[in-house]
Amino acid sequence: MKKQELTVLKIEDLHPFPGNPFHLVEDEQLMELSESIKEFGMAAPILTRPTDDKSGYEVISGQRRVRAAELAGIESVPAFVLPIDRDRAIITLVDSNIQRENILPSERAFAYKMKLDAMKRQGYRTDLTSNQVGTKLQTDDIVAKGFGVSKTTVHRFIRLTELLPPILRMVDEGRIALTPGAELSFLTQEEQENLLTTMESEDATPSLAQAQRMKRLSQEGQLDMDAIFAIMTEEKGNQKETVKIGMDKLRKYFPRGTTPQQMEETRGLSVKTVRNINQMISSALSFAMEQRLIPTNPTKGCVPPKLERREMKILPPENLGIFFEEARRSGVFELYYIGLATGLRQGELLGPKWSDIDLDKGIIHVRRQVLRQNGEMVEAPLKTKNSYRNIAVGTDAIEVLKGMEQKAEYVFPSLFGGPMSPDSVLHMLQRVLKRAGLDMLSHYSAGFTLNTYAHVTTSMQKQAANAMDSFLSGAL
Repeated sequence: MKKQELTVLKIEDLHPFPGNPFHLVEDEQLMELSESIKEFGMAAPILTRPTDDKSGYEVISGQRRVRAAELAGIESVPAFVLPIDRDRAIITLVDSNIQRENILPSERAFAYKMKLDAMKRQGYRTDLTSNQVGTKLQTDDIVAKGFGVSKTTVHRFIRLTELLPPILRMVDEGRIALTPGAELSFLTQEEQENLLTTMESEDATPSLAQAQRMKRLSQEGQLDMDAIFAIMTEEKGNQKETVKIGMDKLRKYFPRGTTPQQMEETRGLSVKTVRNINQMISSALSFAMEQRLIPTNPTKGCVPPKLERREMKILPPENLGIFFEEARRSGVFELYYIGLATGLRQGELLGPKWSDIDLDKGIIHVRRQVLRQNGEMVEAPLKTKNSYRNIAVGTDAIEVLKGMEQKAEYVFPSLFGGPMSPDSVLHMLQRVLKRAGLDMLSHYSAGFTLNTYAHVTTSMQKQAANAMDSFLSGAL
């Protein structure tokens, strides 16, 4: 067959071009095209090349027309068969489709990359110079010039191909802009997974400044879950909503002597706090009524806000093995094994230092918790007197602790050696559960705790710890 000879090909002999970056979407426009082809025929021939095994033809340009013709019940279409190699076909494919309307950033990204790679494999060269000293134009310069964009733009789009598919979809959806997306592409796969988990849980996407900070921390080896969470939860300047209210109007809602700074730092009360205050005032007024100091208790007509009770999801025992396997691959096995074996709350689990653990006796001394205050991780006292306790752990849990590297003061430190954020415990849990294909949980203790009663004896705790040990070990 002569070069570019027009022929007619059966649709059943046509195959999609391998790795075609342009998606075929069966939308309303495709249906309209199908109706047009059915009525008037296909005006423009498609471009094809023979498949490498000579079993048919690969569609270089015209895949939408082929699908529209197929929907119209047409069996054959006019086509040019080009005797070209794959790299030349890739260049032709990209050049033929890149000017289409409504091209997604991901399509443009992979198209730029495919053409650039194909030209490099061909050893594409030119005698044109790009500057006064006579340096030959690089391949990416030629690609950029051909598309009518800057080389920087080409590079940014190509960087998008390094993003995880869910994050790349956010770029396609317009939730993440091109430049921040390109910056995020420098993060490792694990860092991108951590970022994705945080974006989903906080319903937020990074600005350019945030993306650049995460890139820099990644290059410095300091971008852990704590750092990502801290960056993603900070308030952006363009998200602050302000309303100006005169000081004279505000003062009547605060006690005399309250400073402007104290007014600004005042936060709303939680439902539980409001209920506690209501109960306290109601009790005081009931006592006053009994003493005949007041005729009635005015709080009796008050309806306190209802507590929102959330259903706790429990990790079924048969799924523990899957959970532990994924936790081990993610590098957090010890954290969650000890959490499950002890039933410690998130802040309590992160509080122990190596000096609080008696490996010989199998005892963890719970002396503090870790909280986030004003964006910083700090040690804090436990909630009640009974919260200060000694917890017995089983033999297997002790072996897990012995196998850990004591590289910092805390048993479970952050990347910088200080206390880990409790938020990280939750975010890493969500990541592990998602990777393992398990449902999201609202509590990571799997329904088992050893500290339900603070007054149980050490021997009783030891028995319970050994029982828990046997249960958890059976899942490994």
